[in-house]
Amino acid sequence: MNTLIFDTILETISHNEQIWFTSAVLAKVLEYSNAKSISNLYKCNFDEFGQDMKTVIKSMTVRKTGNINMDVRSFSLRGTHLIAMFANTPVAKEFRKWVLDILDKQTVNQTANSTPQPQTKAAERFSHSDIRNLTHLVWCITNSFRFERSWSNAVWLALREVTGTPSPERFQVEHIPLMADECSRIYYITESLRQIINEAEKQTIKRLLHKRENIDTVLSEIKQLFEQFHHHQIGIITARTHH
Repeated sequence: MNTLIFDTILETISHNEQIWFTSAVLAKVLEYSNAKSISNLYKCNFDEFGQDMKTVIKSMTVRKTGNINMDVRSFSLRGTHLIAMFANTPVAKEFRKWVLDILDKQTVNQTANSTPQPQTKAAERFSHSDIRNLTHLVWCITNSFRFERSWSNAVWLALREVTGTPSPERFQVEHIPLMADECSRIYYITESLRQIINEAEKQTIKRLLHKRENIDTVLSEIKQLFEQFHHHQIGIITARTHH
């Protein structure tokens, strides 16, 4: 199996030199409780799936009684996009865009590969272990925020932009210094914001709930904290731009 990244590490199956996802993986990424939900979506709309969009693949499953081969329903990228169209979970829309992005890139690559290209040395890419470690780092940077998914997606996008690595390609090992600098920059931002949020909460509890001070005065001071943070970040961005 190979892997792709969509806010988490997803296992893929290579079938007929194409990317395929099992029902279990799609259930996980679309935030269903189990693979049966994906099977139900397929059964209710099976007439819309072409032969190149779905298949049944033999997969080794570990049981207490031993390893057994089981039939696992799987979907190509086009089939995966169609499943996501029928899904009604909060993440479905975002996942559809991600799948379309991969399909678009495949089309571009197929067009480019139709013309002979000079051979170049393959870049060393991140291993599975590297991806897991990076995923954990992104989680550490973003886990305490209310909009954690949005933060996480923004961090991944920033890392891809700073390294010039399009999704779903793996990052190159030679880009680690760039990624380290970007993670440090983002961590400084998130940690500063955490401190301001914590201070705002403490001031609210202490001054408004315990001491019953004037609401407008206290909230105005808290607002100033966030405005100072905003101006500070603008200053940092300006300094980096003129560096």
